[in-house]
Amino acid sequence: MWRELEGYPIGSPIPWPSVTPPPGYFLMAGQRFPCGSYPGLARVYPGCVLPDLRGTFIRGWDNGRGFDNGRTILSYQADQSDMIYNPGGHLQGHHSGMAHYYHTDTREVRPKNIAFNYIVKAG
Repeated sequence: MWRELEGYPIGSPIPWPSVTPPPGYFLMAGQRFPCGSYPGLARVYPGCVLPDLRGTFIRGWDNGRGFDNGRTILSYQADQSDMIYNPGGHLQGHHSGMAHYYHTDTREVRPKNIAFNYIVKAG
């Protein structure tokens, strides 16, 4: 199966459904790599440090579109959630006032997901 990955460019993050990457690939776990041993990877990640993609997902770079201003390529963004406030709703009978709901037992908002490792072709 891993031979099919050979067409990926050096440095491209690849979702991987296993704990161990195939030979010639690194987990993307925020680690340093030797620049001299992996010059192609160093061209993509000039600081010779892979991004740490554990527990995160990749988001398309805004690049001036206006949805996520101020971000730079390869920059990390922490999670953010606001209190969910839901005024209104269906009330039966005679009531006055407003119905409110605050969901306070969650610390993040996330889509449904499946856990994969991200790996990268080292060179």
